Amino acid sequence: MANMNFLWSEWQRLWAELHGKQEDAREVFEKLVSCYNESHREYHTLDHIEYCLRMFATVRQHSKHSVATEYAIWCHDAIYNVRAKDNEVQSGELLLDIAMQYHLEGLYAIIAHKCVKDTAHEFDPIDIDRRIMVDVDRAILGESWEVYAKYAAGVRKEYGHIPTPIYNFARRRYMRTHFLTYSPIFTTSFMRERYELQARANIERELGELGWLC
Repeated sequence: MANMNFLWSEWQRLWAELHGKQEDAREVFEKLVSCYNESHREYHTLDHIEYCLRMFATVRQHSKHSVATEYAIWCHDAIYNVRAKDNEVQSGELLLDIAMQYHLEGLYAIIAHKCVKDTAHEFDPIDIDRRIMVDVDRAILGESWEVYAKYAAGVRKEYGHIPTPIYNFARRRYMRTHFLTYSPIFTTSFMRERYELQARANIERELGELGWLC
């Protein structure tokens, strides 16, 4: 269960740094909360946002535009439809819509929008803020096996409508092509040092449990 007091406190601080009007903070917060509380979500919830925020706090000093990166964290999974292939695009559009509707700092919105699009994990970005964003989003891969297994189980539940053989095939292919074949998985040296070896061990173990053969 996400710590709502923590999330609200963090959002209020960020909203002020985005130059949002104080009276609008609660409205946008509730809008995002409602997104992450959708009934079909198991992993991509407020717990994930809290995890990412806490992880980002440990590497914030490396960020060039920390306010923009943090705004991206809040919005990066706001739109999540397991049957869609453009969730990151749609989440990025929501981020921009909020920025325009509530007259937030334009530069932060532009940078944050790029960060959100990168969480599709199709390629590794070069910009430090975008690299931090994808690494924070990937950090769960390098946690203990118990934490990783809970993450993997949550994703499986989100795709509960897909038969197990088909899901296992798609999951194996996704984890190989998006992460295991990356050299390295993490794009920043500080995240690589902390999580790379464990992430590879976790993914290989999951693939082994799913069955390596396609």
